[in-house]
Amino acid sequence: MYKRFYDSVKHDPTDITLAFHGTSVAAAKQILKNGMSPAKRINSQGDWFTLDVNYALTRSICREDHCMQWSGMQKDDEERNAKHVVVICFAVYMPKTIYIGEHIVCTSEKHSLPISVLEFPREPCSNLGTS
Repeated sequence: MYKRFYDSVKHDPTDITLAFHGTSVAAAKQILKNGMSPAKRINSQGDWFTLDVNYALTRSICREDHCMQWSGMQKDDEERNAKHVVVICFAVYMPKTIYIGEHIVCTSEKHSLPISVLEFPREPCSNLGTS
């Protein structure tokens, strides 16, 4: 993935932005391993990203809820995934994107590189500030 990304941006590496993608835990594992997959796109325009981590987090919650409701997950998987949600941070090559509203849409998977995952607890922490 790194080589594919590097080869596509090496002539103009100055226009790379960090952007976020909210998805399910299961999808995040595959994305971190293989990158974005055009076959898995919900929208044919490309892969959607945002600069707003809160919006990406909302999308992650929605995707996780959808997966638990419709994918036929086993009880053990459902319990593990329900405890947290994830947002993936990407390096995105901006000359090869389009804007749709406030969203960044990357038209080719070779122009985005997953670089980290942010994990958030599903439930608010109720014991903050207690000893």
